[in-house]
Amino acid sequence: MRESYTSRHVGLGTRSREARGLFNYHAAGYRDRIGELIDRAEECRASLRQAFGFEVRGKEVLDVGPGQFLVQSRYFALENNVVALDSELILERLSLRGLVDTVRCNGLQRAVKTVARRAAGIDRLYAVGLRQRLGVEALPVVEVRRGDACQMPFADDSFDMVHSRAVLHHLDDPAAALMEMRRVLRPAGVAWVDLHLYSSWNGSLDPRVMFGCDPKFYWAHLRHDAPGVVEGARLNKLRLADWRELFSRLWPGVQIQLIATQDPALQLSADQLISERRLTGYSKEELLTTTVVALWQKRA
Repeated sequence: MRESYTSRHVGLGTRSREARGLFNYHAAGYRDRIGELIDRAEECRASLRQAFGFEVRGKEVLDVGPGQFLVQSRYFALENNVVALDSELILERLSLRGLVDTVRCNGLQRAVKTVARRAAGIDRLYAVGLRQRLGVEALPVVEVRRGDACQMPFADDSFDMVHSRAVLHHLDDPAAALMEMRRVLRPAGVAWVDLHLYSSWNGSLDPRVMFGCDPKFYWAHLRHDAPGVVEGARLNKLRLADWRELFSRLWPGVQIQLIATQDPALQLSADQLISERRLTGYSKEELLTTTVVALWQKRA
């Protein structure tokens, strides 16, 4: 079984902080979270139309790494046939058989987390909130498959579009995933992926940064004078130049967009750390870029 970031071995204190942070993040802000994800999906749709004249309607769509709530998969499924592929088992309904399969496929910690999330009503909140946001009485059907993004269980030329949000930075071999996306795309098909850059202020995904917003941990994973960092996920730690090279080599003609933080406090902090030589070897572009977006169309 491929280890997921939720099944890694960490201390009880770290796990408790993560659990509290995730609960507060989802329970208190699920509507905002749904809104953010739908907005990103709509941005994806608009950018593909602008870049390639591609309309995401009536298409065969593959969503790689959709997450447990399937928010963006459901959005695309309003007007398309959508297959959601994830390395972890996604339970749409809780059952004893499902829990056994979750332990077998994802590990005991994921199973415990799944039960706790369901018991807290988080899944129900997301389902209700998503139906309201999409304006539907029943959520659109999505075919959910478990599989490896680096070895997809699909034939060549199976999809018109591949979508993947916040997945590539978790993979040990992102090049293999990009080649698989290229393989399963039909000629003239399009791909839209984004990833979280490791050199960003919260690139380690340390829960103390993600949920506590403690400034002393900003860029702590890149500094020698900072407190110890707890990586909030399994990360390949590729830098911006690595991603640019990888995309350009495997997806010829790719369009790359960089999304940088607009927070003045973070921009000022980056300037200060650079001037004090506490962050060396990194450009300001690397430090302030949070998200890398790649758009590509397969040649017909």
